[in-house]
Amino acid sequence: MSTMNAILKEEPTQELSTILVIADQLPVDFYSNPVYDKNLDTAIEATANLVYNLDDSGEKLAKSDATSINKFATLYDKFIAATYKGQTEEVGRWRDSKKAKTKLLLANRQRLIDQFAEKRLEKIAEITETLTKELLLRRIEKGVKEEFFSTADLSPVIKLTGTMTDGGALTKKAKDFISAIAANDLAEQNRIEGRYLILENRCLRADINPPLTKAHFGTVFYASDEFFNEKLEELIATEVERRAEMEARIIKQQEAQKQRELDAALKAQQAEADRIAKAAAQKEFAEKQAALRAEQAKKDAEKSGSYGGSSYSSGLYPAPEKVEPVPLPIKKQEEATPSVARPGKRTVRFTAEFEVVVSDRVSNKGVEDHFLTQISDKLKLALKKVEFVK
Repeated sequence: MSTMNAILKEEPTQELSTILVIADQLPVDFYSNPVYDKNLDTAIEATANLVYNLDDSGEKLAKSDATSINKFATLYDKFIAATYKGQTEEVGRWRDSKKAKTKLLLANRQRLIDQFAEKRLEKIAEITETLTKELLLRRIEKGVKEEFFSTADLSPVIKLTGTMTDGGALTKKAKDFISAIAANDLAEQNRIEGRYLILENRCLRADINPPLTKAHFGTVFYASDEFFNEKLEELIATEVERRAEMEARIIKQQEAQKQRELDAALKAQQAEADRIAKAAAQKEFAEKQAALRAEQAKKDAEKSGSYGGSSYSSGLYPAPEKVEPVPLPIKKQEEATPSVARPGKRTVRFTAEFEVVVSDRVSNKGVEDHFLTQISDKLKLALKKVEFVK
């Protein structure tokens, strides 16, 4: 087995590459020679407070030194384990003391790794914040609205080297990268806002008012021109068809309303005409009845020599026999003679003949009165006169 290739120097500036040197094979005097303890102590002291530049070169050097420390400590652990196997309890105590030192050494290694990692995270956070602020400033400068801020990927320029100068300012490369993002956002904003004008003009030509809005498109409003134009024509066609259907429905409703109003007016006019005709017929019928009763009373009084009582009730004349009307064919209708102007209506005058057998003692007036009692009120209103054939 060979001994260590070099003796550690005392100068504080001595590099780790000359300190962390040990043979690959277990030295024969590893247990008895104090120089190995000294070398281990020197390595612990030399790696206790290592500091590296916070850049790519510093990161590379820190990783290299950590690897050397790990190799050095691992060999010591290996030699300690090998020596322990061949030694007594005293060697066991020796092993424990040596392992405690290697743990210190490894703790120094972990400390330098953690320290660099912490500093690296702080630096990355600082770079990210600076880039984010720069992007916001460039967007504001170009007039980009917040709704058009894209989700920018800044990872290509979030690096320890090449993004910021030693004075803490962004490099030209980083600024150009940020400006390109802001320019793309502005171009997208102009493209989308131009679609509002396209939509307004297209609706104006199609006579669509109020015009369509972004809500009608959904996410397609932000899609490529091909999909946007296709959706626009589809919505225009649908809206034109819907408007035509609505106008037709409104016209139909208006016509129906006008017809209802006309029907109501005609119905009211007809009702008024019927009321007037009915009142006139009732008045005429009442006057005729009164005249008949007066004439009959006078005749009865003359026959009986007194104006009191009826000839029928006094027994001087027998009661009229029941008249059974025998309908004859209706004669040819006469020309229509409207009595009341009614839209859609006309008045028809026609004649019907009836023949009945009565007693010689029954007058024509009695026959007429009896006939009137056999017909409905509606027919009474339509009846104009009763003529007797001689």
